[in-house]
Amino acid sequence: MTRSKSLSQAIRVSALFLATVLPCFLLPGCNDDPGDEWMTANPLEIRVTGREFYWHFLYSGPDLVLGTDDDVGHSKDLYVPSGRLVKLLITSDDYIYFFRVPDYRLREAAIPDLVHEISFEPEKIGVSELEVDPMCSARFIHQDGSMGRMHTLGETDFVGWLRKRQAGVESP
Repeated sequence: MTRSKSLSQAIRVSALFLATVLPCFLLPGCNDDPGDEWMTANPLEIRVTGREFYWHFLYSGPDLVLGTDDDVGHSKDLYVPSGRLVKLLITSDDYIYFFRVPDYRLREAAIPDLVHEISFEPEKIGVSELEVDPMCSARFIHQDGSMGRMHTLGETDFVGWLRKRQAGVESP
């Protein structure tokens, strides 16, 4: 190979590199870890299921599809990020329940074989009660009138909590 052909080939390889690889480092978000995008999806969809007088929550995993093997589950307490739209898909596996969060004026029926949606954007970081509605016989089981709590976390804390849940670390 002559020197000019080698130089020409080197220029083409360099041009290809500059055209394909380099822009990835210059464009915003291009070299972010794609594995974290699911943790900040907007809206955040959570399946809420009443079962055996407790709430069970299912967060989509990295594929952003609820009901697949990579989903993250948690029982009794709901964790949500502040400042992001949350869509709850509410149902039941056994009885009729009412999902209630008085602090956010949320109330929806959980009925077997039906899915009801409610959306909200929590703003206040803190803890709210998931109250038992009088129509639900769970009031006799939960003497304190609560079927759990809703924890509203800052975005960073929420992503940290979700990472731990995905890794199988139990929450307090």
